[in-house]
Amino acid sequence: MSKGQQCLIFLIFSLSFISVSCKSVFFLDEFDINMDNHSENLCSKLIKKISSKGIQFFIITHKKKTTNSGDKWYGISKTNLESLVENITLFDSNRYLSLNS
Repeated sequence: MSKGQQCLIFLIFSLSFISVSCKSVFFLDEFDINMDNHSENLCSKLIKKISSKGIQFFIITHKKKTTNSGDKWYGISKTNLESLVENITLFDSNRYLSLNS
């Protein structure tokens, strides 16, 4: 299996624990880094479906397709010696990714 396929299987396996977990907040850090377009779309739809049931995801990503599964977006940039966190829109997130790529 490719690294992208491995990431997809691991994500699906991890999300399956939601049904037995008492947790309602999950953090995903660049889970989509090696995924192809089809896998990214599948994961975005899966996350969107699960989050509609009250589960929250905090996702760190550099991919535009993954940002489409969100309801709120935050941009983080480095300024001098500190990080700047901004509340942004979906449109801003796509522009933000283009600027910081």
